This record gives sequence, C-alpha cells and structure tokens, in this order.
Amino acid sequence: MDQTSPFEQYRARILDAVVALADLQHRPAALSRARTFIRDVDLQDKSLTAVLSEALNEVGQAAAAVPYKLTHGDVRNVRILAIADDGSVVRVRNVEGQTVLVEDVITGVSSRVPLSTLIGTAGHVDCVEIFGAARSFLSTDASLPAVRDSHRDVHTTYEEAHRLRDLWPIVRRILGAERHDIITVIAYSIFTSLLSLAVPLSSQAIVNAVALGVMNRQLVVLCAVVLVAMILLGIIAVLERYIVDMIQRRLFVRTSFDIVYRLPLIRSEALRETYAPELVNRFFDVMTVQKSIGKMLLEGISSTLVLVTGLLLLVVYHPFFLVYDVAFLFFLPILTLVLGRGAIPTAIKVSKKKYEAAALMED
Repeated sequence: MDQTSPFEQYRARILDAVVALADLQHRPAALSRARTFIRDVDLQDKSLTAVLSEALNEVGQAAAAVPYKLTHGDVRNVRILAIADDGSVVRVRNVEGQTVLVEDVITGVSSRVPLSTLIGTAGHVDCVEIFGAARSFLSTDASLPAVRDSHRDVHTTYEEAHRLRDLWPIVRRILGAERHDIITVIAYSIFTSLLSLAVPLSSQAIVNAVALGVMNRQLVVLCAVVLVAMILLGIIAVLERYIVDMIQRRLFVRTSFDIVYRLPLIRSEALRETYAPELVNRFFDVMTVQKSIGKMLLEGISSTLVLVTGLLLLVVYHPFFLVYDVAFLFFLPILTLVLGRGAIPTAIKVSKKKYEAAALMED
C-alpha cells in the first residue's frame, strides 16, 4: 500500500472539518486558502491538532491546539474538538468511564467510542479549542465576521482637524526630557556656523594672495588656520551625531517602557471595537519620531543659524540687501502657513494607511 495514503486521508478529513466549522461552502477565497495550507503542510512534523488549529486560523477562526484532560460527565465547552485515530474531527459531548460520546463535526452523527481512539498522550487528549472569529478590516472575504478592527475609525476620522498647537505639548514633552543634550547640540551648531563662515572668508584671502603672487609667513599661518578649522568642523560634526544618536536611543527605550507599563492597564472594554495586536503596531512610529528629531537637531538648527548669519552678512556687504532680507523673512510665514497647510492631517492619514497595509500583509 502507498505509504502516503494515510496522510492524504487525514488531509481530506481535516479539510472537510474546516469547511464545516468555518462554513466555507459560500466562501471560495477562504476555501482556497484552507485547501492550499492543508495541502502544503508537512504532517510528519506537525500534529493533526496543530494542523487543524492553524487551518482554522487561516480562514478567520481563532483556534489553538491544547492538551485537555477529560473528566467524568458532560463536557460543557462545545468548542473543544478532538481528532480520532482515523483522522475524523469530533466534538466531545460526554465522558463515561473509558468511553466518550462524540459528535462528528461533518455529519453531525453521535456515537460512543473508546477513549483510547482519541489522539493524545499521558492521560490527556490533544484537542483544538475555538475561541471565536477574527478578520482584518482589509479582508476581501465579505462573509468573515466583523471582529478584527472593523471599527478602527469609531473615534477618529481623517477629516478631524490636527494643528501644530494640538501636537506641541507632546513635542515639548519629548524635547524637555532631552533638554541638556539639545542645548549642547545647539552650542555645537553655533560654533559650527561660525567656523563655516571663517573657512570661506579665509579661503578667499588665500586665493587672492596666491593670485597676486604674494607668498609670506602670514599666508602660511592663514592656511594652517583654515586646516584647523576644517578639522574642528569634522570633529564637531561627529560629536553632534553621537549626541543625537544617544537622544534617539533614549527616546526608543523610554517609549518602549511607557507602552509596556500602559498595556496591562488598558481596560478590555476600550478594545471591544478594535483588534489590539494591530493597534500595538503603532509603536513603530517611534522610529519616525527618531528620524525627525535627528534631522531637526542636525540640519534644522544648523540651517537656521547659517540662514541668520548669511542674512546679516548680506546687510554688511551692502544696505541694498536689507530689502532682500525683509522680503525673504516675509516669505517664510507664507511658506509655512500657506504651502504647508494640511501637512499634519495628511501625514496622519498616510500613517494610518501604512498600518492598514501592514495589517493586510499580517492576515
């Protein structure tokens, strides 16, 4: 006899049980997923109860394989399933001595069989417990029950107004925890901006001297000053990046501990309309905050100082450039308030869509 025939029989009976338990007759997409999963699974590496529970999870039924000790009397939990030695999936209804009353989940026929015919070890029966149904809000299977995060936007809609002053208390709390290091980064940025002005001015003097054929000790000293300034710029840039990296690390650790502390305190009623594991994925927004803070500290402060010193330098060159400075400063609010209007709601909408896509891939 072909050695694979018992496994094929087990596959067929598990698939029939999944179809009956999850009502897949009218759900072709879910039926295809279940058939593919059961066909590809290796029955030599997994128990039949593990295959049955994972196949049920594949089609939206939350289930787990658990060892169950059957005691004398009626079995009150009708969601407990067992597998007989011939591969048939049954519900255990009653235990009496060494026999059990079981009901076939496919045919619905009840019969009393020896306890030894149910797969198990050490006085326990390997069972599958069905906890309920679950779905993703992005699932294309419309017949799945609306449990998993189907009301994700009950309290928040994309059209809700989000302004900078609404988010500023959170930003201030994040920056306030790193106040000393931020002040150090600002000091480094000021020093960098001054050195960045000294380098081009000194370079211009060196070029003019060489063009005129002037070679003296002052020119050598000036070249040495430019070299030292460039080395200092490199050292300060490394120190700045090190401090910003430490700020990002502490932000990640602080956020992690804060979430770990808060999760056990959440009331179950607050999660009744949502799927909690999918909501926890929002934790990964901390990496976006890390990158934003790093860019703001490394580039934002330096760019602001360079802008201010550059505008002042233009005024020193000629008073006419004062008109340009005023026009430029007048354009900054227009750039921020007009062209940047709706940026925060759009960013929040993009973030939500990103996690919706992640939830789809998780399913």
